[in-house]
Amino acid sequence: MNNMNLDADNSLTSEEQKLVDELVAQIRRAMGDTAQRFGTRVIRDGTQILRGRRLRMEGFQERLYSRWALPLDCYELCLYVAQGCGDYFNRNFHPGAGAEEDHQFETLIRLQAGAVRVAGEVYALLLAGFPSGAHARWRTLHEIAVTALFIAQEGKETAERYVHHRFVKSYEDAVQYQKYAGKLNEKPFTEDEFQRIEADCKAVLARYGREFRDRYAWAVPALLRRDANLKGAKIGFEHLQRAVDVPHWTPYHRMASHAVHPSATFVRFNLGSREDIPVILAGPSNADLADPGQGAVLSLTKATAALLTFESGSEIAQLNQRVGLSAMITALNALAEFASREFIKVHKQLEKEIEAEKNNPPNISGRAPRTQRAT
Repeated sequence: MNNMNLDADNSLTSEEQKLVDELVAQIRRAMGDTAQRFGTRVIRDGTQILRGRRLRMEGFQERLYSRWALPLDCYELCLYVAQGCGDYFNRNFHPGAGAEEDHQFETLIRLQAGAVRVAGEVYALLLAGFPSGAHARWRTLHEIAVTALFIAQEGKETAERYVHHRFVKSYEDAVQYQKYAGKLNEKPFTEDEFQRIEADCKAVLARYGREFRDRYAWAVPALLRRDANLKGAKIGFEHLQRAVDVPHWTPYHRMASHAVHPSATFVRFNLGSREDIPVILAGPSNADLADPGQGAVLSLTKATAALLTFESGSEIAQLNQRVGLSAMITALNALAEFASREFIKVHKQLEKEIEAEKNNPPNISGRAPRTQRAT
């Protein structure tokens, strides 16, 4: 087949060009009219459209909760107990007014509070039927838990390095903000403001070394004490996982990243859908809540258990405080394990129903399972 070549010999005549221009103009007018009519209809009927959409979503969420009620209720109780643990720890272990700043205390209590907050976000996504989004937030929760456990076991020096590393990140953020502030229609830092941020960064680099710029540089001395062979290696999150004996969570941590980054896997893998069911999931699903659900309650428990390692005050007072905190964390752990088992139980039941309906409309929309099929 010859390639089209519109040279001087076969180009359009002026009459033909006029017809083409008129046709293009008509198409553009038609498209503009269609877009305007569609926009007008959406605005005119917006209230009715949204009412219908919200009624369908409410019905879906009611059916989802009906199926997953027991593990979801246990999850919410975990949130309640974990928040209570954080409040108790803050009241009873907070350093006195005259005490020096305790970076380990501040870090542990803030990480645990962050864990409760993120676990609440996971819960909201589970209730709404977005398991991949919930799993993505579990990924953050897992990283919080590992960081808390690592700082808890490595002590105050590591906690101080962790806190001071924020000055490096603040400078990196400021450089990028300053670069694009104009494009974003934002006001850039003043010269004095930027110099203060830069000075803080230079101060911690002078104290800890130029390599303190690296992402996990704050953890390097503690990791080297555990394994001298890591000297010169590129330190990553996997080293922190190994240090707190949870490297077996790596596959789930990687799987959760597929919902965060739009790689080729992202377009094919999504919790709540099935490869052998020809449906491209663009909304919620009542399937696959188990992975993010059980992962979240277990990670929340780990981040809260890290509080138990903190030592402060007299031995007698510390013992009394620790007994109360230990009792609360024991209750949290029991709830988390029960919730985890119930998530798996409901998941397996739903898998049986999906398998039974393989050649029928998929049972991942939240509706009640059919008891019999038409013959």
